[in-house]
Amino acid sequence: MQPRLLALKSAVPPYVLNQPDVSVRAQALFESRRDMARLMPVFENTGIDRRYSCVPIEWYSQPHGWTDRNALYIKNSVALFEKLTLALLDEAGLEVASPRAPERRGGTVTVRTPDHAAVHRELGERGIICDFRPDAGVRLGPHFYNTEDELRQTVAELADIVESGAYARHAGAAARF
Repeated sequence: MQPRLLALKSAVPPYVLNQPDVSVRAQALFESRRDMARLMPVFENTGIDRRYSCVPIEWYSQPHGWTDRNALYIKNSVALFEKLTLALLDEAGLEVASPRAPERRGGTVTVRTPDHAAVHRELGERGIICDFRPDAGVRLGPHFYNTEDELRQTVAELADIVESGAYARHAGAAARF
């Protein structure tokens, strides 16, 4: 059976930054660059009307080093991927066993399936690396290094495996990796 798209969701950070505001902010931040006037038209020519950020635009006016920016990125990207994963699983009709509140959940999202070990094995054969716990479910670990497309594909494959019964050929399977 061919995988099909069962759910399509997006997750974006909470702050909307309008392109004209971003342009003004960039000009102020980089005004000391001698070639800034030459670079500014890129903000009008990109075709981007708005951007999304995990911090308000004012945050960019303060000095932030690599460590601060990287920590902010990891914290917020992981939260968005978890939110997206939960939404995709819900839309696909799969039962989420993990707590919904992020402060009660670790870095994984657990999904209840008919035979966790067999579903895990079938996912592995389809190139999806995940984990399972015999009494809990298949565990997905959405993280900042995953793309939204990978999350969508994983949920589509998982839904297909459960719906089609493709896992049955692995009944009694043990962990493969």
